[in-house]
Amino acid sequence: MNIKGVIFDLDGTLLDTMADIAIALNHGLESIGCPTFTKYEYERFVGGGLDKTMRYCLPEEKHNPETIDQLMSIFRNYYESHWLANTSAFEGINDMLTMLLDANIKIAVATNKPEPHASQSMQYFFADCAFDHILGVADGVPAKPDPYMPNTIMEKWQMSPSEVMFVGDTEVDIQTAVNAGCQGIGVTWGFRNRDELISAGADTVIDHPSELCGIVSK
Repeated sequence: MNIKGVIFDLDGTLLDTMADIAIALNHGLESIGCPTFTKYEYERFVGGGLDKTMRYCLPEEKHNPETIDQLMSIFRNYYESHWLANTSAFEGINDMLTMLLDANIKIAVATNKPEPHASQSMQYFFADCAFDHILGVADGVPAKPDPYMPNTIMEKWQMSPSEVMFVGDTEVDIQTAVNAGCQGIGVTWGFRNRDELISAGADTVIDHPSELCGIVSK
């Protein structure tokens, strides 16, 4: 392989955000009188963007635009004020990023998190890492698994898909890699297990960030 760039998912791949997301979602659901879920149950609901997550959380009879928008608004307002309570980078992430940069590998982020908060999260946790691009969902930017984000990054890098890896923790990330023609690397420290990532079409699945550097250098 001649890998020159690595694109990362954010939540569940670089950052352990699930506890704060679950607390904010439960706050929203309680506010509108709906049942809540555990953090582990929420892991099944995330990955496809906020709109899909809202629909997964709500009872089917509540799947109307007004209720979805209401839950979204309450969630966002709460999360924006509490997103740092329990969130941290996964163990080994910073060392892995340093090793990639030392090897002259370009790095970027493509996430279904809204772009403003994606940039805020990256600035807080990875200010010392030279990420070339941070793309999140915004007007005109479709959510993964649409390949728009990785395609945009590869175009700016002037790299072909064969020179780029897409690293993520859900089937949405793996399908994004497939749609963009990149090598898809699944990680087991996030929201899905090894078997699910392999079934989704991952080229390789890793259990610790340090393993990625070995794959890139092959």
